[in-house]
Amino acid sequence: MSTVAIILAADAALEFSGPKYLAVLRGKPLLQHVVDDAAEWPVDAVIVALGADADALLDTIDFGETTVVIDPEWAEEIGRASCRERV
Repeated sequence: MSTVAIILAADAALEFSGPKYLAVLRGKPLLQHVVDDAAEWPVDAVIVALGADADALLDTIDFGETTVVIDPEWAEEIGRASCRERV
């Protein structure tokens, strides 16, 4: 049996003034901290799911051995979440 860590970094972070995962903390982007930490976790694989700002994240973050997937329908999920919140 394998253990896989999945890092969800696909939302648009509308309350943020820019790409949330590229916000700098202690000299590097937030997502870079998570990816670097995940490389040390006792798991067999790490997968990062991107959506909003995927191109900028791919250009900036060193994903190393991490598998990156891009959700082309990330914006549709945000719409569904907004509908659920209003119900």
